[in-house]
Amino acid sequence: MNPFTRPSLTEPGTTQVTLGQRGRRVPGVELVDVIAMLVLLGTGVLAFGPVFADVSGYVAAGGGVLVGSLLAVLGAWRRWSVFGVAAATLAAFVVFGGPLALPSTTIGGVVPTPETVNRLLVLTYQAWRDLLTVSVPASSFTGPAVVPYLSGLVCAVVALTLALRARRHLWALAPALALLLVGILWGTKSAPSAAAQGAVFCVVALAWAGWRTALQQHRDNAHLLTSRRTNTGAQRQRLMAAAVILAVAGGASVVLGGGMVSAADRYVLRDDVVPPLDLRTYASPLTSYRYYERNLKEKTLFTVTGLPEGSRLRVATMDGYDGHVYSVDAASAQFRRVGDRIGVEAPAGARTVGVEIGDYKGYWIPGGGDVGSVEFSGSRAANLAASLYYNADSGTLLSTAGLRGGETYDVTLVPDAVPSDDELAEDSIATEVGDVPVEVPDAIAGITSDFVEPGESQIDQLRLLESRFQETGFYSNDGKISAAGHFDGRLTKLFSGARMIGDDEQYATSMALMVRQLGYPARVVLGFYPEEAGGSSPVALTGNDAHVWVEVPFEDAGWVVFDPTPDRDKTPDTKVPKPDEVPQPQVLPPPVPPEEPVDPPDDRTDDSSTTKKDEKDPTIPEGVKIAGYVIGGGTLLALPFVAIALLKKRRRLRRRHTGRTADRISGGWDEVVDTARDLGVTTPTRATRQESARDLAESFAAAGPVAVAERMDAHVFGQGEPSAGDVDEMWRQVDELRTGMTRSVHPVRRVRAAFSLKSLARHRRVRNTP
Repeated sequence: MNPFTRPSLTEPGTTQVTLGQRGRRVPGVELVDVIAMLVLLGTGVLAFGPVFADVSGYVAAGGGVLVGSLLAVLGAWRRWSVFGVAAATLAAFVVFGGPLALPSTTIGGVVPTPETVNRLLVLTYQAWRDLLTVSVPASSFTGPAVVPYLSGLVCAVVALTLALRARRHLWALAPALALLLVGILWGTKSAPSAAAQGAVFCVVALAWAGWRTALQQHRDNAHLLTSRRTNTGAQRQRLMAAAVILAVAGGASVVLGGGMVSAADRYVLRDDVVPPLDLRTYASPLTSYRYYERNLKEKTLFTVTGLPEGSRLRVATMDGYDGHVYSVDAASAQFRRVGDRIGVEAPAGARTVGVEIGDYKGYWIPGGGDVGSVEFSGSRAANLAASLYYNADSGTLLSTAGLRGGETYDVTLVPDAVPSDDELAEDSIATEVGDVPVEVPDAIAGITSDFVEPGESQIDQLRLLESRFQETGFYSNDGKISAAGHFDGRLTKLFSGARMIGDDEQYATSMALMVRQLGYPARVVLGFYPEEAGGSSPVALTGNDAHVWVEVPFEDAGWVVFDPTPDRDKTPDTKVPKPDEVPQPQVLPPPVPPEEPVDPPDDRTDDSSTTKKDEKDPTIPEGVKIAGYVIGGGTLLALPFVAIALLKKRRRLRRRHTGRTADRISGGWDEVVDTARDLGVTTPTRATRQESARDLAESFAAAGPVAVAERMDAHVFGQGEPSAGDVDEMWRQVDELRTGMTRSVHPVRRVRAAFSLKSLARHRRVRNTP
């Protein structure tokens, strides 16, 4: 007996149409309901395909629909209550969630583990955000597949339960439509079969609704009994006519709607979702250039294999300038979480470059550009992949987990093309690309017209600007004659002296700002490139291979590279010439005069009559007394200030030279926090270095406290104990940071801070805190 069939109460040859009453369903109606719901839910399953770009989306959504349908049918047959169906659904979610949505957490891809259960419970709410913020394809990540699985399971249970058991059966269309909407809204703009899915859903939904409404009308007139043949024939004719009309309407919608609606007009939620990545947490990579090029000049930062001839290994692209630092502008930086694959299809002409990290440490991943995939190796591969972000517009990779020495990865990217100037002369600058507002310093805005000539073509203007820097500037990374940084004061000094003296950081920033002053987009790129590329042979890139260059977008050629920095051998002459020595004529020395005879002492001399010329008057002059009083009183008044200075000096020496090397590096940050407190800027006592650095950056942004805090954390929490050289280098950076902080305030405030007791009082409270 059919599980939904109950004994008929009618006479033979007639049809009882009391379909809405529980337990009196006509055989075969339930089967039609189940098939119709499965078709409707199937259109929603197909909507999850593009966002996963493989079968994982179909498996998760389809598996959820199948499990949910079986539960609904079983619940209708066994007359389960609402709570019984809900409990069975929850149990099925846990049991089948592993193999359908999280197979990597199961045993053999089937048996759930405690990790499976834990992640399923967490992902019931977290996966919805993850699917919107990760980069396509979502199959590269573990977790987003819970969305189609959970949606398919719940929608199938509700849809079939309403269709089989509810009196108002048309409500079953709502959960079926909800699954389709979830697949659309959490999907991508690329959906080739979207029109066909919508047409099938409309045709089936309307046909089923019309058929069930007709049967419902018969139920309302149940007191009228007609012959089975007459009733069935008329009903079949009406249903066939309705189906033909709906099929024609659906086909027309596919033909007409498919050509009228483009992918750009398709709305998905990921268009309005901002990825949860706060770029303010990560210091501008350009601030580390002088450190790479000077302090790590001979250190191997990473070893690269497969770098094409003449190619550059970019680290980060910066397009925003606020007068203090060139950084990755938060408004333009569309960073998306990505997995091992970036995009559905690999870019044409891509090559695989292998990178092995040496002394490089940081969050910005070398190897950016037109990237197709990134595959990490080693013990932290999963953490690095899970925290990887990519900005397709700038070609920048970032991992919130940070790179460490010894880690390796392979990146698939397309080498940058190098167009000729003849080709660029026929091209034009893409003025609508990368147009991020910047603050051009007055010193640069006022002399830009002197560096270019009117009437030249766009590429000629840029080449002339590039050559002016190369020919008239000098290269130097010596802090005594060429200070680090690229804030407006440093750039003003670059042009105000008799000679332009700087390094890549100042020249690239200056040219980029001049290009912006001319009305064209421009960006600054930090990267590395060796003098000679090794092709398939490994190439060791040191700090000396660090460079900064400028890129300007052209309509056809894309972003074109410009190198305004003078040759590094072109250094300024800082030696003071010695005056020529004038030879002196040789003259014989005069003869030595003879000694005069010495008279013997007169023993008869009377001592009492002798006047002692060296005897001094015992009376002290009044002026000497006043000077003594002034000096003595001043000394007494200065003693407290001297004592404060000595206490701070003693504290500083103890922090720098006492304890483990990691503790000595941490002591440097205590010195920074105490300097800020003496200057009137306080940070929470229990705050981390990163939190304190962000607070200090609000008052001392130009000094760069965030970058120093990041390097300290890398040393303190990195693998192994820092060396003595690391301690000296970090304290040197601490001194530079403290100097920048004090110079940014008024001289009166600077003097008050030197003798302030605030930091000493803080030190005592922290030491006595339990």
